[in-house]
Amino acid sequence: MKGVFIFLILSVSFIFSGALVSADEIEDLYYISSASVNYDARYFPGFFYDEGGAEGHSGAYVQINVGVVHYGELSKVNIKAKHIDSDFEVTLREAHQECAGGYPSGWNVDQYWGIRLKPEDWMAGTWEITLKYRDVYGDKDYETVEVYVDRFSYPPQPTGLQFAAPGGRKRIIWNSIGVPGVPGYDGEYIEYRIMHHVEYPDGIFCIDQAINIRDASAMIPLNRIRQTIPEEWESGDLIRVENRVYKGDGSRYDRGVRYFYLP
Repeated sequence: MKGVFIFLILSVSFIFSGALVSADEIEDLYYISSASVNYDARYFPGFFYDEGGAEGHSGAYVQINVGVVHYGELSKVNIKAKHIDSDFEVTLREAHQECAGGYPSGWNVDQYWGIRLKPEDWMAGTWEITLKYRDVYGDKDYETVEVYVDRFSYPPQPTGLQFAAPGGRKRIIWNSIGVPGVPGYDGEYIEYRIMHHVEYPDGIFCIDQAINIRDASAMIPLNRIRQTIPEEWESGDLIRVENRVYKGDGSRYDRGVRYFYLP
């Protein structure tokens, strides 16, 4: 339908973003802790995952994500997202089970489900997301939430990435797309994020730490962003850098993403 091409998720990259469900709606649910639809432009280093190289995974997507809590209580989980205006429906895929329960503290999620779609203009609008499951007693039940997308903002991927360690202080530097936290066009504002991955056997990567950059003090001359990273992050670790553009009221954000290995 609509000529859409679905990209199966090959990595644990389901970080809730895009059009966000309101806090009130989430508080009324027990298992769904986040739900989102967003534009996601990303670049993977060559031959990442040993499954065809960067050309198999890099690109621009509309990504649908659902975060779930109380993961251990659920079985036979099925999550579908339906675009109301077009009746297009897609089934989300679970992230690697090795990552369940291991996401950064404060995220209020035990596990993610998600899917990537080739971007089309009709994907704005209302999406109905339904979680069906069996509980600890074996009973069938479901939860439903709606996500509204007014438009996508198409932020670029990070460019000009550099790593420096003056005086032993490890820093990541890249080109900014604007001053973090300062309202811009149409009330939108910009944030940045750096995330660290831990590697499990069979080339599985899970996000275990995240640093949000929301203050103008991160800006340095020549329109660059600079962020100190933890000392325990080592050479060869997989790092993810994000440019994020938020709607003024915080109800959605989109992102450009780039992965690289620490030198």
